[in-house]
Amino acid sequence: MSVARPVLPGAVLMVTRRCIDRRFFLRPDAEVRAALEYLLAVGLARFGVLVVAAAFLSNHYHLILSDPEGRYPAFLQWFDSLVARAVNSRRGRCGRFWDGEQVHIEVLLDAEAVERKIAYVLANPVAAGLVERGRDWPGVRSSPQAWVRPSKVVRRPDWFFRADGVMPDEAELTYALPPTHEGMDTGEFAARIARRVGEEEERLRVLQSESKRPFLGARGVLRQRWWSRPGTSEVRRRVKPLVAGARETCSAALEAIRTFRWRYSEALTAWRGGDRRVFFPPGTWRMRELHQASRRPPPGFLAVLVGFRAPASGPAPA
Repeated sequence: MSVARPVLPGAVLMVTRRCIDRRFFLRPDAEVRAALEYLLAVGLARFGVLVVAAAFLSNHYHLILSDPEGRYPAFLQWFDSLVARAVNSRRGRCGRFWDGEQVHIEVLLDAEAVERKIAYVLANPVAAGLVERGRDWPGVRSSPQAWVRPSKVVRRPDWFFRADGVMPDEAELTYALPPTHEGMDTGEFAARIARRVGEEEERLRVLQSESKRPFLGARGVLRQRWWSRPGTSEVRRRVKPLVAGARETCSAALEAIRTFRWRYSEALTAWRGGDRRVFFPPGTWRMRELHQASRRPPPGFLAVLVGFRAPASGPAPA
């Protein structure tokens, strides 16, 4: 059973999803790249979610999302389902696509956390030992210049979607400025992120050199069999972080999440016992349509999860 978590209008989130058995189902063939960008663009428009940054590696993806309306679970359910169906069709396979773990969501509490996680996402192909620079990644990866470039028009992959179906012929993929940086000039924001990504990639290249392992390179990535998986064993964190930000803010946010889960558990127990008048706490997603959970920005104990601190103007921190 998945663990209850609050879904809050206005939150900024880092999303991570992995393929089953770490298989390279998302190997960045041209057709797979096109399907990912198209489904991302259509899903964002359909559910009112904004994408801040993205990186799709061969066996997992990372997204930084801004969720103004508190609808990211519906977006992810739709997106992950169609990605699995489309890529399975392209690979000529059927069966489970994503691993059995609950999709990992990390709430980003302030501007510093957002910048740090964007740098992590954009440098991820380098951290994985695949390419020397993130810009060399042959798959879907947003650029530090994504916020100053025009939207990308992506066309429907007709090898999977019917031309006379309900999906649009094309969609626009736009990368949004996060609400943590509202009012900042997009050029300044892009420059801050470019500096951070460059520093992170340089650090990762040094580590790769010290390990005496060469980068696989873009051609090597595309030569990998999509049904294969890494030869190394996976290093898993015992505890996955739920929030990222300043220490005192994280402590308050974790306490708010614990309180939410306690109140949600109590309400769910009462509902299962036959009490149909029970009120689920603000932030409830799955039950809120039937049980009057608030759709408005969360007051009180959950406000810490969307109470952003604005960044200082000027260069990004070292």
